[in-house]
Amino acid sequence: MRDGKVRGSLPTLLRGAMVAVLLVAGCSDSKRHGANKKLLEETEIASRRYAKAVSLMDLPPAKVNDEYVPLGHVGRITGASNVKLADPLAVHPEAWAALVAAETGLTRALGQYGRDAGNEDQALAQAMLGNILMLKAEYQRAAAAAERQQARAASAMANRSVSMVQLYTALERYYDQLASLRDQDLSAVLSAAREEAAKARVDAEAVQKEIASLRARAEQLRQADEALIPQARRLRGDSEQASGQEAMELLDQALKLETQINENVSALAALENALERREADLSDVKAALESAEARQKVAETIVAARRGHADASRTELGSIQAALSKARSDVQEQTALLASVCERTAQAEDAAAEAYTIAIAKHEAARRLRTRNQSTQTIARLADARWALAELKDQSLYLRQCNMQLAERLAGIGSPRAAEGAGPATTSASAPADRPPQAIPAFAKGLLAYVPNPEQTRSEAIENYTQAGELYETASRGVLPHLRWAYQGQAAAAYIALYRLSYDADALTKAKEALNQALEDKRESPFLASVVELERLLQLSTPRPRGEPTTTPE
Repeated sequence: MRDGKVRGSLPTLLRGAMVAVLLVAGCSDSKRHGANKKLLEETEIASRRYAKAVSLMDLPPAKVNDEYVPLGHVGRITGASNVKLADPLAVHPEAWAALVAAETGLTRALGQYGRDAGNEDQALAQAMLGNILMLKAEYQRAAAAAERQQARAASAMANRSVSMVQLYTALERYYDQLASLRDQDLSAVLSAAREEAAKARVDAEAVQKEIASLRARAEQLRQADEALIPQARRLRGDSEQASGQEAMELLDQALKLETQINENVSALAALENALERREADLSDVKAALESAEARQKVAETIVAARRGHADASRTELGSIQAALSKARSDVQEQTALLASVCERTAQAEDAAAEAYTIAIAKHEAARRLRTRNQSTQTIARLADARWALAELKDQSLYLRQCNMQLAERLAGIGSPRAAEGAGPATTSASAPADRPPQAIPAFAKGLLAYVPNPEQTRSEAIENYTQAGELYETASRGVLPHLRWAYQGQAAAAYIALYRLSYDADALTKAKEALNQALEDKRESPFLASVVELERLLQLSTPRPRGEPTTTPE
């Protein structure tokens, strides 16, 4: 009987256990449903805030009575002298507030509901958070670029003053050398100096004429495209409205115009590259002319002194020495300014890098949560974030190289204050651009604080360019065939940047493969003009690995 009672109670026990399991499962389902609902609601709110920020950031803000208003509203205010555009990098306070609120709300929601929500809903929220952080990072990146541009300007001023120190130091030496010459030798030197100055003037005029010709040709191409583009659009529109043979003829006319537009775009890019090179050459030619004319003036002054104008000679020497002293003072002041701007640049770059890093983490999380049917858009956004972070690091390295080259030049001219005597330079013109000279003057050591660990920065840039290229390739496989070219072109650009930084020949091979895939059967399309131009530049010359910086930064 006791056994019977026990056996009789087993079904009851099992039923109780099953009910308990069902209740737990029901609670779990209910909990997940609630978490999904809450997380989706917060994602929708964040999405609206993000859209608001985008709409406000698209228009540069203006100020009316020192209050920000969207630019579109300014037109309604007539005769108001108190309306002015804000700084181009200024963000409308409402846009920034919307971004901050979107980030805060969604981060809190993920913390509260993410653990219980489904993977797809978590992925959606993480991707949205990644987009929000990307937008913040883009603004901070623009702010860093503006600071970097100021640093380049300060660097150019400092380099110019270094050139002046070198020029006036040479002139002072030249003056002493000529003063000791015999009259007949001095006349020969003066004649040579005049010939050198005349030749330098001819060279400068020739480069200036070539630059003017390039500019005129570039303007012709721009005007030609301005006329052709609306014609091509009109012909395409007419072709869509027509039928039969007429439609084909109109389309053929449109395609011919679009081919010409494409050729003009490529030719214009080539002209602009040539123009950039010749403008850099002009800077060198002008420096040579300035030096030649200065030596001619010194020789003429000493010849005049030999003929009884000693006062003029002493005055000229005094002018040279005063100019040398001022140039040394300018060097110190401008180097200090550059170091200060680089400090601000580093802060802005760090803020942008942090935002990109977090955005990458969010997009990575969204990608991991979607183990099936991964969103091509999420992959592409992750690639965009890695590309932007790599480019940020790359530009930092470039500015640091410029700083190291300036530091080396400063070591070469010695300290502008005898008390700081740095001694002779111990580096050569072929020294690595990212290794500081050992004889850098004390006033220039602030330059070394910018990007203190270049090898780590280079490694981070290489890693992110590599990841960006691979992700763009992955994204290209997830879209329709006729849309793949866009991601393949991006992959090629990433691999070219990678090669310039890493010297990796495999990156160059991948770039060529990506370009071939992007342009297959589509070379005549005007939409692919930028990809065609990228391939043309790749064929003309292998991109130079990033070593010594060129005259103008990328």
